[in-house]
Amino acid sequence: MRKIKKSILVIFLFFKERRWDLPLPPKKLSRLISPNFWITFLYLYQRRKLETITFNSNIKEFWIKNNHTQPDTYSDWLKTAFTKQYQVFISEKIFNLVIDTNPQNILEAGSGSGHTAACFLSYCDNKLSNEINYTGVDLSNARVDCSKKFVAKFIKGLNFKCKASFNVGDLTKLNYDDLYFDFTLIPSVLERIDNNEINKAISDICRVTKNYIFISDFFDQYPHGYPRTAKQLEKIFSKHGFKLIIEDYVFTKIPRNYCEIHLLFKRFN
Repeated sequence: MRKIKKSILVIFLFFKERRWDLPLPPKKLSRLISPNFWITFLYLYQRRKLETITFNSNIKEFWIKNNHTQPDTYSDWLKTAFTKQYQVFISEKIFNLVIDTNPQNILEAGSGSGHTAACFLSYCDNKLSNEINYTGVDLSNARVDCSKKFVAKFIKGLNFKCKASFNVGDLTKLNYDDLYFDFTLIPSVLERIDNNEINKAISDICRVTKNYIFISDFFDQYPHGYPRTAKQLEKIFSKHGFKLIIEDYVFTKIPRNYCEIHLLFKRFN
């Protein structure tokens, strides 16, 4: 009954706002006639409205206070990493370019439950010869605890030396020295940072990054979060010494029909 009431409230708000957040894919317009595409659209619209009602549009509060159900077992954690995250996150062209520079200190800004770390480190296996220090930062205590628990197991099976640490922290106030990291990964994070905080977050990420920044973000203009185009992000990053050198798009059918944007920024000063 509660779910029905919430659904009715969301439908009411949808029409009251008169805001039709139509998706604007960069290509493959045929997706607009896919039922799966519109099911995703309505699902994400409902999520946005319920989060707004619960957290008064404060998305940072949502990530801090929400418990975020975590996988119970290592096998469940691995399944999520390699059936969901791997397909939308991995970019061979970009990662091969960065790996050739032998990065030593790597930051994951918004590290979640450690699934992205598993994907990236597995891709680096048999490609990296040097030891790396992998650092993850996230707002959620529950997700950081999950990362510490399962990534520690995962790196034992790698063929290169890796030290991994995960910490609770705010991307607008990173507690690291200037240019400390050779390479920074930002997986599906900027899309969840509102317009009041985005400049501060990107500014501090750029401050601690020496060479490259990789972004994997939800591109489709669905009615959830703050998806931004490459041009919008390039405008912000250029203010902090980084230029866009690679722009790619990844389209998925599983688990949902949507588009992910892959961007690589390189420091130019």
